[in-house]
Amino acid sequence: MVLCDISLVSIALLLALFFLLRLAFEEIAYKIQAIKRQYKDGVFKGIISADITLSLLFVCLWFYEPIRHVLSLNIFSVWLLLSFIGCAAWNSKEIIGGLKDGY
Repeated sequence: MVLCDISLVSIALLLALFFLLRLAFEEIAYKIQAIKRQYKDGVFKGIISADITLSLLFVCLWFYEPIRHVLSLNIFSVWLLLSFIGCAAWNSKEIIGGLKDGY
């Protein structure tokens, strides 16, 4: 009797989690499409974003010792964080416009 109740509760929780994740993924996909609609010349923005990422890789490699003393992260993690921040700053106008467009 108790095992049957636990099974039903587990199945109900899994179904609820499935539908919540499905709803979340649909919302994320809608936001991504709204952000993509904001770009007038996406190729240019992509090239500059790649340039930012590559230049930050060289910055992290050249300044490895000072960065290591300031942050306790490995250099790859620092590069990923800086690249994400740099690309988000470069594309901030389109990202903000796309997020506002979704509401």
